[in-house]
Amino acid sequence: QAHAVLHEYSEGSASVCPGEVTTQYDVYYLREDPRPKRLTCKILPPAPSHKVHTRSCELLQVKSAFSKLRNQHQKGVVVVSITGYPGYGKSQLARQYGMLYYNDAMRDQGRVIVATLTAENLNTMDKSLMCLAWELQCHDIVDLLETVEDPNRRMQLLMPAIAEKLRMVPYWLLLVDNLCISTKNTLDEYWPQPGSTGWGDGAVLVTSQELGIMGHSSYVSEIQAHCMTKDDAVDLLTELSGLSSAEDRIIAAEVAKRLEYIPLPLSSAAVYVNFINEEEGGSGEKTDWTRYLEELDIGLQNDCEQFLAGQNTNYPQTMQVAVRMAADRMARSKVELCLVFMLIGYCANQSLPVRCVEHYVDNSTDITSKHVARITIKRCSLLICTKVDIRDKHLPMLGAHQVTHAVFRASTASWLVIGRPLAASKKQQQQKAAEIMETSLETLNISYEEADESKDVQERYMLRRMYLPHFMETSSVADKDMHIQSKSLAVAMENSADVFDLLGNHEQRLDYLKRAKGLYEGLYDVNDGQLSQLWLNLGCALEDTERRDEGISCMERCLSIRRRNRARPRAIARALFSLGLAHVEKSEYEQGFKELMEALQIERDVSGGTSMFLGSILTALGRAHLDKGQLTTSKSFLDEAVRVMQDSVGDKHPSYAKVVIHLGRYYLEEPTLNPSEAVRLLESALAIRRQFLGDEHGLVLTNTITLARAYFRNNQLEKSRETFEQVLHIHKRKNVLHGSAHCRALVLLSKVLLKQRGADNLQRAIQLLEEARQVGGSVLGEDHYEMAYVFHVLGVAYYLDGQTDKGMKLLERTKQLITDFYGEGHYETNEVQRTINRLVCGHGFG
Repeated sequence: QAHAVLHEYSEGSASVCPGEVTTQYDVYYLREDPRPKRLTCKILPPAPSHKVHTRSCELLQVKSAFSKLRNQHQKGVVVVSITGYPGYGKSQLARQYGMLYYNDAMRDQGRVIVATLTAENLNTMDKSLMCLAWELQCHDIVDLLETVEDPNRRMQLLMPAIAEKLRMVPYWLLLVDNLCISTKNTLDEYWPQPGSTGWGDGAVLVTSQELGIMGHSSYVSEIQAHCMTKDDAVDLLTELSGLSSAEDRIIAAEVAKRLEYIPLPLSSAAVYVNFINEEEGGSGEKTDWTRYLEELDIGLQNDCEQFLAGQNTNYPQTMQVAVRMAADRMARSKVELCLVFMLIGYCANQSLPVRCVEHYVDNSTDITSKHVARITIKRCSLLICTKVDIRDKHLPMLGAHQVTHAVFRASTASWLVIGRPLAASKKQQQQKAAEIMETSLETLNISYEEADESKDVQERYMLRRMYLPHFMETSSVADKDMHIQSKSLAVAMENSADVFDLLGNHEQRLDYLKRAKGLYEGLYDVNDGQLSQLWLNLGCALEDTERRDEGISCMERCLSIRRRNRARPRAIARALFSLGLAHVEKSEYEQGFKELMEALQIERDVSGGTSMFLGSILTALGRAHLDKGQLTTSKSFLDEAVRVMQDSVGDKHPSYAKVVIHLGRYYLEEPTLNPSEAVRLLESALAIRRQFLGDEHGLVLTNTITLARAYFRNNQLEKSRETFEQVLHIHKRKNVLHGSAHCRALVLLSKVLLKQRGADNLQRAIQLLEEARQVGGSVLGEDHYEMAYVFHVLGVAYYLDGQTDKGMKLLERTKQLITDFYGEGHYETNEVQRTINRLVCGHGFG
């Protein structure tokens, strides 16, 4: 049968009618076929799970706007924007128009592209464009760009391929959904602008809450979405509710008027009535619009009392009342919906992984049939089921519209009496609320632990980040609003701190760990193992925020608890490892070497010679000896660390990249100077770290400083300067560098400027160095040996600027600090003396 169809098609006798097929792929023939391939694509905004009413009047308005623009301009891209408040149903109107456009074009030419670009933010636009490129069969470039971490760069590379495909078809329509004024300027370069010709002569339909977002242009038409027409609103209520008699339509007109003809509250009202009639179908009593209006009157009265003082229009109230009534009925009918509504209300206004919700259902003692509960939840029309792409997987998510989320949160108190007598006391309601919050926190903690156990490192990073807003929101509600003190809340705060550590936000990490510590101190059932881990994490957070003495004290307390309780050897090794690193950071090298070597011996015995933790200890020892100037010993540890990391995690893991970064540093030091090898190693390691952490993470920027230094040593001055400038620009905007790293970047950029020469460069170098002196002095103190590098370059700059006495005093101070640290005869000490000699002899900076 397939052979016959292909034979007819290859002979040109078969007619092709794609119908509802989303994408028509290439057909490969047994013989060469010279005819062009058919390019067809349809990617629409997601449809709600309930029945949808066709909005004929608005569709005609959109179609007329496009026709008018095309009559004015035969060439170039034309844009229609639909703007208005939340709840109008702009995305669903865009979906319906996309379907209409697609079907019309298929009847005419048979080649058409309709695609949705979700313009909420940079990440959603990036995902939309990657999806579109894949559907347009740009498979090679999509596969290639999977390794590019920066979404801006990825989209820039996608643009030419997508534009070429659009030019190949006679009809195309892009639906730019949920465009915000705050992100418009950032995202404009990634979709065809009004009047542009490089994309072909297609059309763009924009949805946004911002009036006038597309500006004024003869290629643009704006439709302000205030409300539906009366007839359309009544049709919507009739179709979705199932109440279709003449009497029902008359009362539905009154309902539509009371709800101001806004699609979201109208849809919620219809879903509410339909849900009641389905649930009570066997009781003989049927809910009509009269009963709905009676309940609406009560709800409106309560809401008006609540919002009157702060609102100028009752639009939000009417929409919220309609949603609240639908949600309240569902919550009281199905206990599983009630519990999930409260979970979502407690969490942030973002989607949750469905797996997390399933854990919540499984752990609830109020739900008897878990399987039925899962089906009910997924079919609930107030919940939005979506999917998030993580690597090559599609993670199902569950969330709610922002208005619905607000209703869930506000209604929690009224739902607490479900399953109890209506006269339940306030104390009983508080106990029920605490139980539900406790279950919510436990669910989030379990789901987070599952995510942290993923074997794919990048998947693990993405999943952990996904839980942060939910941890923050639930922790805030439980701690500040409900005054809960529990182990689950403390663990949730520790997990929040863990994600902040991943993101490089050390101050936030420290804050959450201190809050967890306060909770643990008020509990009596906390074991020493949990306390020791908290002390270790707290010590590391204090160390990362350069409160080193406090950090070392916390780590020593952890080590003491673990030795006293005869903890597992690896647990003791981890405490020694962190403590050793802290002593090295404080320049207490001998103590640091001692602790790291003890950790190394324990881990060799435990792991048998191969583990990621063993590689981390070797890396730390190599780095410490490198900082101390003991290059031969450093190289020995780093070479072994490379072998261990390759055997345990491979050469694409962030921990492997960390070893390679320190190897690159090794090749920047005298007498092993090999700057070209350093550049090669650092670029490869930085590419791995960027893939996992992004371009603006603190660790990535710190490593980028080292790479810029390698460019400088390799005499790539302009590239070095550009890299330093980029790092400092990001730090100024996001404040992600430690004080010492910020100081180092300022000093190294100044060295580049001095070497490039010029009066302007000299003055800017002095300005940067004085800033570095201030930053370094506040963090390290002016007597710290690392300040010698600031004084060294600042002294040279003053000398070159004619301030010879001032410059020479700083150089002598530099020499003293380095001699005290390294001793006489060290190459660093000799380098300072050579600088002084060159300046005195008039040979310049060198």
